Amino acid sequence: MTDKTKAPGPDGINAGVLTTLWPEIKMEVLKVFNDFHRDGKLPSGSNSSFIALIPKSPNALHPSQFRPISLMNALLKLLTKVMANRLKPFMPHLVSQHQTAFIKGRQITDGILITSELVALLKNQKTSGLIFKIDFEKAFDRVKWDYVYETLSSMNFGSRWITWIQKLFESSRISVLVNGAPSEEFIPSRGLRQGDPLSPLLFDLVGEGLSTLLMQGIRCDIFRGISIKGVPNQISHLQFADDVILFINNDDSSVVGIKRILQCFQIISGMKVNFTKSQIFGFHAPETQIRRWASVLNCMHGELPFTYLGATIGTSPTSIKFWDPLLLKLKRKLNAFEASNISMAGRLVLLKAALDSTPVYWLSLYKLPVSVANSIERIRRRFLWGESSETHRKLHLIGWDRICKNKQEGGLGIVPVKQRNDVLLAKWWWRAYQERGSYWNKFFVCCYGPKWNYDLGGVDLSVCSPTVRSVLSIRNAGQCTLVSDRTKYRWSCGNGKKVFFWEDIWLSDKPLAECFPILYSKSIMQHSTVNEMLTLLHSSSSEKSLWLSELLPEEQGSYSMLLILTEGIVLQDKTDRLCWVPSGGAFSTIVANKIMFCQSNSSGEHSKSWILIWKLKIPPKISIFLWKMNWGVLPTKHFLSQKLKDLVPLCSWCGQKSETLVHLFMECELAVWAWKYIQLWWSLKHSTIFKFGLCLPYIFKIYKDKFVRRIWQIVVAATLWSIWLARNEFIFNKVKIKKTELQQLIFLRISKWGLASKTILFTHVPLWRVNPVGLIHVQHYLDVSNFWTIRRENFNTVCMVDAAWKMCARGGIRGGIGGVMVNKEGKRFYRFSGPSTAQNIQEAEISAILHALSIIRGSFIDMGKVVLCSDSSIAINAIYEGLDKNFPLLEPDFDVKCLLHGSVCIHFVPSSINEEADGLAKNGIDRQFLWEHWATSFS
Repeated sequence: MTDKTKAPGPDGINAGVLTTLWPEIKMEVLKVFNDFHRDGKLPSGSNSSFIALIPKSPNALHPSQFRPISLMNALLKLLTKVMANRLKPFMPHLVSQHQTAFIKGRQITDGILITSELVALLKNQKTSGLIFKIDFEKAFDRVKWDYVYETLSSMNFGSRWITWIQKLFESSRISVLVNGAPSEEFIPSRGLRQGDPLSPLLFDLVGEGLSTLLMQGIRCDIFRGISIKGVPNQISHLQFADDVILFINNDDSSVVGIKRILQCFQIISGMKVNFTKSQIFGFHAPETQIRRWASVLNCMHGELPFTYLGATIGTSPTSIKFWDPLLLKLKRKLNAFEASNISMAGRLVLLKAALDSTPVYWLSLYKLPVSVANSIERIRRRFLWGESSETHRKLHLIGWDRICKNKQEGGLGIVPVKQRNDVLLAKWWWRAYQERGSYWNKFFVCCYGPKWNYDLGGVDLSVCSPTVRSVLSIRNAGQCTLVSDRTKYRWSCGNGKKVFFWEDIWLSDKPLAECFPILYSKSIMQHSTVNEMLTLLHSSSSEKSLWLSELLPEEQGSYSMLLILTEGIVLQDKTDRLCWVPSGGAFSTIVANKIMFCQSNSSGEHSKSWILIWKLKIPPKISIFLWKMNWGVLPTKHFLSQKLKDLVPLCSWCGQKSETLVHLFMECELAVWAWKYIQLWWSLKHSTIFKFGLCLPYIFKIYKDKFVRRIWQIVVAATLWSIWLARNEFIFNKVKIKKTELQQLIFLRISKWGLASKTILFTHVPLWRVNPVGLIHVQHYLDVSNFWTIRRENFNTVCMVDAAWKMCARGGIRGGIGGVMVNKEGKRFYRFSGPSTAQNIQEAEISAILHALSIIRGSFIDMGKVVLCSDSSIAINAIYEGLDKNFPLLEPDFDVKCLLHGSVCIHFVPSSINEEADGLAKNGIDRQFLWEHWATSFS
């Protein structure tokens, strides 16, 4: 997600400024947009940008070793972002399926999987062919603008669109940042700006020119692609932005032909193929012949394995050596971070964000050997505990198996690498069934037959390539059967154009092929869609066109049953939707990981105590500190003496008792000083705080009111942390803190943390030092009163909605929605609470808003001007940006935008003011049906 506080462009304005000042600047921005829409006119200076040179590798010196990134003005970036969003829905129709970059529904791993399969087929089937891996020199920067205009024109873009692009290009001005200072501006004459939201899509359109030339080259026999048994068309190329790989027949005419096509593309587009850095790989051809072809192309003669889009291609993933580059890369990253200088909370973030992202291609495509998985876990484990080298060992306070539990079970949410590998491989099963029209999927259907689309478990492993064997390897692996079992997938039929009539589960609990095995064996329409079959079944001449031979009298009964079963089905004008049964919606790696591996055995209360620690509005390193306390592994002297025999466990501060957690945080003089201050400040008794001893879940929840409890929790955390720091300062630096100094530090930390988390915004009020609970109640009352006063003054009806997402009482992860409607007089006249069929929390939030909108639209009373309030900014933005017509929770013919342009608007509201809707949503998770209540009187 973009950081709204950054301002890289010459104007110094960031996205946060635009958001904050939007009510004041809205009309000015719209004027700029309207002027540009009408005649392509832009304000003077708005199209200026800086170029920052980002090194491609460490110690870069030569200009070619830097990547020029454009830092644009905020207004222009907003404009091009709008244009990019308008263009995105049309990209799949404009760009061939050979391209997979920047297009929704296509992924970088598609090309890697196809290339791996082709290399395996070329090696094992003794099919001859060449692979030509192309390197473009400064691809984005060399594109001719005239070529872009011609491309847009040939694709039937309107003259206005082409004019807009022309004005954007030709009004641009560039200044290079040298040592942080901008150079003199100059006018560019070619290239697409990297950093412009529109550039990736325009580059795809430019790349389509090469794709078209290659396809035309095959049709005109200028060159031949690779022919694979079972695949009807020759395979010629794959593209991911400027990463292009060509598949060529190994004959002289094809090699010469491909060079001519590339030279032609260079001339018309302005792009330059760096032939000297490109590589050619030959299969089942003499070495001398391959070298001669490399000489013709003026490229390098490559050897297997090679790297494509960050993945290793051409060697078996079962070999340990195959994984050596990955292990080396992980170790280099670890050494670069200098773990010993980073807090454990920082190392946890780096572990999840950086180290765990490094092997994602490998884990998505290949089955991890056990020894390699153990090596990766060892690297991750050592990094988390701050070990900077093999010799510099540190004490591991808690077992790795506990750390790898999810947070509600007391872990840190680190996913074991083997588990992550299984989930990422499982995603291919979902994609094989869901993405039936995609290029990669059609290719594998040709290679392995139609079962690839509905029963991967039935594919014969003996004929599979190493990569496909990796994908299929999970089919009998423990919890992975939730993915590999075909009965775990169910189709919801829309237009019936994707669902297989016989083979898919869509009408009953099993495929119709199993319900009517004899009819299926005689059908000539196997692997036909529901749409095709229903058309034939209910036509007058259906019987002759459906069966291989005439049905016997005993088979006519089954046929009659099939006709009755399908008679009442009416297809709708919407896309078929596949459901992964365990989740109740679409498959995602996050949900799959929770369902397959994180089924909690913890009791509800025990789970809540862990969740509470991570929800506190405190710095992450303090959450880690509390996590260690809750596990009882904080390195006190008592704990360490159990690990280190020679260590004396006596408390260093008082020297009277063993330094246990209870002694240090309850009984020691330090703790007494701290808690007496808190007791006086918050008017609490010692027995109230420590009623059950040092029990953090109880201490954190002393106050019932959420708005008070949220601040009290910061107080407790700051007190415990201050005691711990004072103890460490004495042990390691021999500095003994004074009582008043300790109390002042506690107050300062509470104020600073509260201000940073925007939880305590009234630390300057004198009453805060005297009666904090009273002040919190007053402030909350003022906030709520102010909220309702403003809404009632400006609206006739206020609707509060919310959604919840968690494990439900009947098992499985489910969503719940809830809300309440209040009239101008403050009367609550409508409430709702119930389950949601959403696939994730964002969809659940959207569904809560949609339900409220549908009630407003169909209400039998006049609600007047309505404001709908939600605490999810993501859901609000999604509604205003416009939902796709195939959005699963959107009713047919429900025009949301019409409502929003009329008497309804949606506002964001803090969760502290949305507690009633939140409670209704949480209750809705365990409801079987939607509960609705209308008041009998509306006055």
